Amino acid sequence: MRITELISGDVAAWTTIVRRQLGAADLTVTAVLADALSPRLTRFQLTLAGHSDPISLVAKKTSTREALFYRDLAPRLGFLTPRCWFGHANRRRGWVVLDDVPQHRPPSSWREGDASRVIGNLAALHTAYWNRAQELQAYEWLDWFILPVDPDAGISLPEPYRFYPYRQEQAVSSHAVANAGPLVEIFLKAATAVEALEALGGWPGVVGAEALVAVRDLLDDPVPMLHTLRTLPPTLIHGAPRPDHWHLTVFADCNLLDWERVALGPAVYDLVSLLEAREQALTRSGLRPSPAASELRFETMVDTYLLRLYESLWPLFDARAMRRALPAARCLYVLVDWLPRLADWFAPLATEAATSGPPTRISDRMLARVGRREAVALRPYLTDLFARFSADYRLL
Repeated sequence: MRITELISGDVAAWTTIVRRQLGAADLTVTAVLADALSPRLTRFQLTLAGHSDPISLVAKKTSTREALFYRDLAPRLGFLTPRCWFGHANRRRGWVVLDDVPQHRPPSSWREGDASRVIGNLAALHTAYWNRAQELQAYEWLDWFILPVDPDAGISLPEPYRFYPYRQEQAVSSHAVANAGPLVEIFLKAATAVEALEALGGWPGVVGAEALVAVRDLLDDPVPMLHTLRTLPPTLIHGAPRPDHWHLTVFADCNLLDWERVALGPAVYDLVSLLEAREQALTRSGLRPSPAASELRFETMVDTYLLRLYESLWPLFDARAMRRALPAARCLYVLVDWLPRLADWFAPLATEAATSGPPTRISDRMLARVGRREAVALRPYLTDLFARFSADYRLL
């Protein structure tokens, strides 16, 4: 079956998919209505002969990795992922057709019970593949997020990560390159952010000298951060389980979407990514409480997560090791998720300043004037994030 037939609304092609998935040879699609939701998402409403209610599906243009995830691993995670009706992947891209999963409770309206349900499902994801790296390596498309501590202990590494050519540029040392593996390019972009912020005199009240020194130190020697994470049992991680990727329905379903960054790695990174992204969502919605209340919520959700893993994995789970790894996970989160964004925000400004005279002091007015409104909106969150980052760096 060709993708073009589905995109064009060919009723025969859609009938084949419906019959195959539902196991009903007498079902016939009589009409297909397509509604473009975004450049990558299209909702298809399928009308069936003899049925009053249509079937609603969503087609997504995606990466090869996500399409292969839905083919190989999603069927084992049915409690967490929508059903995939059709998938296609080649070396450059993928295309999947999934159940249309409505989001009846957006992150801004989550109650404590909703947050606990999400945390429990994240723990269930990590439990399903806890310390099963050798099994997961059978899927050649599944990459390591960070390299394991002992590549000779029955774990094979992709050749490009064995001998990554060192390039003498920016603040990333040859030692860091040798240890970063698949994170090398991200570290290089993080160095661009540091250099841009230094050229602009920092971001007053948000990213100060202490945080910039900490980033430079980690780009020079990331081992204190990476070693802690590498010693944890690897598992299947989503990579970006932020709140808008969770769809909570009125039927108590809890679906996790957007698996383009799925990888082998430490579970604690997913946990930190979720908790930090929730703080961002609350900041955007104007519902973010005080830093003390945020820290209490963070600790409560961490305790809930660790208890779920303990209940499922004991005696194979070391809760103390996981908790000790939280500072390293947050430091890595800042380097991987935030420094590249800061590079996009500030590198062009630093380049302009270098050609037009002394750097302009970064302010909310200046950021708004140059179209960096997201930076202004997230300033309260980022102020606290980099304060936590500096404190976590001192704990490494």
